[in-house]
Amino acid sequence: MKIQHALPLLAVSLLALSGCASNPDQTAITMAQIRATDINSKGPYPNIDQYQIMKAKAVNTQVEMTILYGGMGKTVPAVAIKNTARNYCQNKAIQTFFNDGLSYKLKIISMKGRTLAEQIVDRAYCQQLK
Repeated sequence: MKIQHALPLLAVSLLALSGCASNPDQTAITMAQIRATDINSKGPYPNIDQYQIMKAKAVNTQVEMTILYGGMGKTVPAVAIKNTARNYCQNKAIQTFFNDGLSYKLKIISMKGRTLAEQIVDRAYCQQLK
């Protein structure tokens, strides 16, 4: 069985186990781990303009996504991160994760590893956009 096909089964199994726990944070922690693993398993990602998703990692109930900016793109990092955050807020599947306590931290870095833009995307952030 390919890893891509095993991930949904793993996700369902982990969520079922965590669903037995009464702690909603534990469910969100498990979901963050599953989302980060899923994002990483689909790489390497193609460049969009001068941006490329490099990695994702789970930190508690948050999925931290690192996006590399190659420079000289059509869209500056501050605008790109806001557009990405807005897209996350409009994505129905991702909204479900927000309702369960999951959040994303989007971080755009330069080729030298310097943080150029950062944005937390969660349910409260998305509600501000409405």
